[in-house]
Amino acid sequence: MKAAVLVQPRRFEIQEVPVPEIKGTGVLVQVRATAICGTEVTMYNGEHKEDYPLVMGHETAGVVAKVGSAVTLVREGDPVFIISGISCGLCEYCRQGKENLCPNGGLLGREMQGSYAEYVAVPERAVFKLSEGFPFIHATTLNLLMTVVHSQERFRIFPGDSLAVIGLGPAGLVQILLAKICGANPVIGLGHRAWRGKIAKDFGADKVILTKEEDLLEKIRNAVDKKGVDMVITAASRPSAVKQAIKIVRPGGWILQFGITGKVDDVDFYSLYFKEVNIIASRATVGRDFYPALKLFQTHSDLFSRLVTHTLPLEKIQKGFEMAQDRKEEGVLRIVMTY
Repeated sequence: MKAAVLVQPRRFEIQEVPVPEIKGTGVLVQVRATAICGTEVTMYNGEHKEDYPLVMGHETAGVVAKVGSAVTLVREGDPVFIISGISCGLCEYCRQGKENLCPNGGLLGREMQGSYAEYVAVPERAVFKLSEGFPFIHATTLNLLMTVVHSQERFRIFPGDSLAVIGLGPAGLVQILLAKICGANPVIGLGHRAWRGKIAKDFGADKVILTKEEDLLEKIRNAVDKKGVDMVITAASRPSAVKQAIKIVRPGGWILQFGITGKVDDVDFYSLYFKEVNIIASRATVGRDFYPALKLFQTHSDLFSRLVTHTLPLEKIQKGFEMAQDRKEEGVLRIVMTY
């Protein structure tokens, strides 16, 4: 089969590789669409130490090509979505419904061969059947929605809570929408691209603050009160987002650390202490998040369909990652590779 292989940082090669084998509860999926995720951009850049060659890809939808002898939930020809985290299903964490913390599993396309290939093999528990006609390119967005649903289950939003979302990429936009649905008011979007700010208002932001152009703390205080916002969600991977969150959250408030950020220097720990801030982290998603994410997509399909701004054939994956990394081109949100 054809696969896009990352042979070294920032360099893909289209190669012929063996089709994965399955048995028992294994499912072989013919991939139809895989989105480029921000996590993969960092891997592409070599920011995480990886073993090369590597076939990445984990936000995926396709058609069941073959099933193992013990598979009962799907059959050949079924359209399916694949959850990005592959767990063992048997450990302490998995049996508590916390399969995202499974020490024996990993991320598709990182700890195991991913879906930037014509076929991918996964356990039966990792596939969810889609309705006939569900667009594959938009089914990839379900993974993003699942991670947002999972994160907002980590803390409770009460009607009238003021909330700020730092980062207006696809994840930040979904965070804004879900927070608004839960009753947060006002919801403030913080980012540094004006064109994304306009889209954020379509997703429910009551106010957008461009962090590069305006006094952040003063603008926040003018939008809510002098104390700061009740809740902050960091939906950006840049370290400055963490510092901004600490700065604008009110005493006794909450910070949801959603964006994947490495070490952050010069964190104001005194402010964390003095404000008695509650910090919650969120990692990936679990299987139970699929159904509320699906319902969320179906209810707001027109909005979510706007998130996929570019589609490219697998052979153009190098271009896709260059676009995802650079993002200087106005209008780039989600890039989906098609097969």
